[in-house]
Amino acid sequence: MPKLNKSFANVLLRMRQGGTLKASEITDKKALQRFIEDGIIKKVPVGGRRYQYVVDSPDALIHYLAVNYQVHSLERYLDLFDREFVSGEEALQATYSTKTRRSHVMSGFFMESTEPVELRYGSETLKLPAPNDAGIFLFSPQKLDIPRHITIVGVENPEVFRKIRRLSACFTNYQPCLFVLRYMSKGLVSWLQQIPNSYLHFGDFDPAGLALYINEYRANLQESRCRFFVPQDIEESIRNYGNRELYEKQYNATRNLDFQAYPEIAPLASMIKKHRKGLEQEILLQDRIC
Repeated sequence: MPKLNKSFANVLLRMRQGGTLKASEITDKKALQRFIEDGIIKKVPVGGRRYQYVVDSPDALIHYLAVNYQVHSLERYLDLFDREFVSGEEALQATYSTKTRRSHVMSGFFMESTEPVELRYGSETLKLPAPNDAGIFLFSPQKLDIPRHITIVGVENPEVFRKIRRLSACFTNYQPCLFVLRYMSKGLVSWLQQIPNSYLHFGDFDPAGLALYINEYRANLQESRCRFFVPQDIEESIRNYGNRELYEKQYNATRNLDFQAYPEIAPLASMIKKHRKGLEQEILLQDRIC
């Protein structure tokens, strides 16, 4: 995943706030060209061979940064460069990127199971599901000894993760499963790279969700290990409950990605494009579409 440098982040902030910039004000020409090609920055002729550069859709820029750079606030992201100490909470408000300076308070992740599972954690034995809806957070995932036949399911949304037992029937074909929460964690992909287990991604059913899967997981894990969770009757749910505005906002940020190059998500990508709607994973808690 490319890194957003400070000078270009300042350029984007000025454009997002309505500024029109000259070429001489933008030093990172490679990044500029990438943003132009992806339709985020517009190149406007002003006479002769001179051009100015603008962002005519701030919303498209915001979604593009979230998907491709995992920057969720340009202001907070820029603030990180000027501070000696940055807490995990503050950094997460700006970006999930492991390239950004931040503390290591959330290098682990939450985990849960819907079926009885025993795991070794150093010299200890961990039993899941956790009692009384408590959940377990691992600060040192490298100490976890997990049997190879267990499928790792990465869950994007904290609310869905908290209520994952309500969706146990959705994962019958993948059991036994260990559900892990990606949110507020910067160590999940690194941990997955160190183990041989299959990975099942449980994300949003929209262009941004597919792009995140490609950029973070398929880019770092072997193709044979990666799958994307697609519930039964997902097309009907996209048609009936999908959000067209969500799709339109994410389209510019993802239109240059070739989803068809990834067989595990190609059919889902075609459904999303066909109906021009996106569907967030929380709908499963309401509609039980598995």
